[in-house]
Amino acid sequence: VGGVELQGKSRGGVWGELKTQVRGWAVAALFSIKNPDHDLRAGEITRENSDKPITMGRDLTGRYDAVRRAATAALNAGLVPVINRLLDAVKRSMNDLGLTARLIVVKGDGSLVREDWARERPIETEVSGPAASALGAELLGRGLLRPTEENLWVADIGGTTTDLIYLKKGRPTITPDGAAIGRWKTMTTTVRTQTRGLGGDSLITLNQADTSITIGPRRALPLCRLAEMWPEALDTLKAQQLIGAHSSQAAIFFLPGLKTYQTLRQTESRLAQAVAESSPMPLTRYTQSLKKEKLYFAGLKVIQNPAILISSFTPTDAMAVLGLYNEGSREAATLGAELLGRGLKLGPQELAGMVMDEFGRLLAQEIVSYSLQGQIKFGSDDFSNEGLFASALHRRSLEGLEIVFRSPDTVFLLGGPAVALAPFLSRHLEGRVIVPPVFDTANAVGAAAAPIALSRQIEIHQMPGRGQGYRLFLPNEIVEGGSVEILTEV
Repeated sequence: VGGVELQGKSRGGVWGELKTQVRGWAVAALFSIKNPDHDLRAGEITRENSDKPITMGRDLTGRYDAVRRAATAALNAGLVPVINRLLDAVKRSMNDLGLTARLIVVKGDGSLVREDWARERPIETEVSGPAASALGAELLGRGLLRPTEENLWVADIGGTTTDLIYLKKGRPTITPDGAAIGRWKTMTTTVRTQTRGLGGDSLITLNQADTSITIGPRRALPLCRLAEMWPEALDTLKAQQLIGAHSSQAAIFFLPGLKTYQTLRQTESRLAQAVAESSPMPLTRYTQSLKKEKLYFAGLKVIQNPAILISSFTPTDAMAVLGLYNEGSREAATLGAELLGRGLKLGPQELAGMVMDEFGRLLAQEIVSYSLQGQIKFGSDDFSNEGLFASALHRRSLEGLEIVFRSPDTVFLLGGPAVALAPFLSRHLEGRVIVPPVFDTANAVGAAAAPIALSRQIEIHQMPGRGQGYRLFLPNEIVEGGSVEILTEV
């Protein structure tokens, strides 16, 4: 196969046969950042044998660590078809609207790049949404901060997740070692974010044993929106209220979800077939059909495939019950709260208040854990119900002592639930909590105002042996010179 040595010397051959049934190619040779010969030749051979897109690892980063560079290249290659479909759809929409403006894309570090650049390096757009939101928040917040305030927390609350970003002196904190995608550590530079499966459309479950509430990480279609789109769902909720349906199965519906290539398991396949025949499918009706065949439903945990969408009580419904959200069917949300809380004798208002309070506590917990990382050692036990941090977040009174968390930096809340959530966050975290103007479109503001910037790391190394001069490692060539000063002028 061949390769490149540490000093940039080429050795061995280049490539063998290529397979043809692939979506894209990733090329990442050992020490290719020192000598690109093998990378370039491998790229040429690949282009001669395949028309699929090619990602060159050395184009994504000039840093060492061949394994991470290869992982970054492979992930990028897999994302190329995805971003191509996205940008093609955006351009079609622009054409339909008569827009002739140039398409610019936000990078994960908050800067802007050309469309063609983004198509080749889609991995660089990772967390671009939170990055744009952070920049938008900083712009929208000017004039709202005290003169002495330099730093700012930004919590961007969406339907499925909440992204937390910390701005120091007006700029987002950047990941120094590269962002992570799942279990893979990449070498891309992005805004440092902390993301949790916590949003307005998060599925809510209620523990009947201790009345504890779990929010997320799974997504669900809010009942208030379900009933707006399918009025028959409201009739089903009313019927469940009259017959006293069990709270563990009431107010839960199934609908067709996303088109996916993931294989459906047997339990999911049966449900998907039932949903295709009748949608929305109430869980109570589905379990009755299973009982006729002497089968039982094992719970929502067995339904993981995105091809099946769940609709149930969510924080959006809780906001609707409390009069903090005015879209969709408030009646459906209220019925859902009544059915969910029936087993514990919780009324709709009480349950909805508990949900929003827990939402605020979880967001406060994310701010605390983000802030403490790298400063003190802590574990999940510290945030457990009896842990020290949990006592502070719950504002529990201890004998002779009061423990609270206070942020000296203002917290900006963005996203649809921002206004409703602000007072609940303040219950668990002392400090200023502000919802800036046009809070629900801050990411668009940030994208419009982001700077255009690109950077590339190059290296100059002394050649082996005394008096041998220096080597300048450029992206596509190696230049030798007698001094650093000469090479810096290249």
